[in-house]
Amino acid sequence: MSSEKFYATISWDGYIDENDKFVWGSDGEVLIQRDRLEWLIEGVMDYFQRFSERHPYLDLASKESDEKAQDITDLVKSEINRRQNESK
Repeated sequence: MSSEKFYATISWDGYIDENDKFVWGSDGEVLIQRDRLEWLIEGVMDYFQRFSERHPYLDLASKESDEKAQDITDLVKSEINRRQNESK
């Protein structure tokens, strides 16, 4: 039996500081790994909130096992959008 892992890359393209100046070299990314899809979605949403001033976005999400890797970016984006719309 293989063990599935879920990964997401949250990126940002730079941001404006409190003095309305663009911070050069402030672009970046963070890679997270979770054992369940639900935990991955919650983790991405947490990072969106944590880095909100940087305008983060989901760059890539995948489900990986010993046998294969599957792109689940659209699935995760759709679920995040659904949850954000429900909370409004």
